[in-house]
Amino acid sequence: MNSSWFRQSTLVLEAGKRTRWFSAEMPVVVVVPESGTVTVEREAASIAYDPPPSVSVAAGGWTVIPVGARYRVRNSDAAPATLIVVQVRLKSPPTVSSR
Repeated sequence: MNSSWFRQSTLVLEAGKRTRWFSAEMPVVVVVPESGTVTVEREAASIAYDPPPSVSVAAGGWTVIPVGARYRVRNSDAAPATLIVVQVRLKSPPTVSSR
């Protein structure tokens, strides 16, 4: 699904498989809507701050991958996991206000 605000795709990741490495050119939300647990692995050196190198996402959960991060998703469960991957299109660069 595509819109001017986001691009959404669905991925079924078989048991024991992982994706290739991706670079987040826009913020990415990884959602596990139904069943399964996946691990989102991040390359810590690819972004300015130091997030956890990996985060487990169970059914009903989600995680955000910031712009510039390199990441991949691994399914270490015994069953396939269905993911929804949403790339958020920024209309303009985010700004930080100092008040």
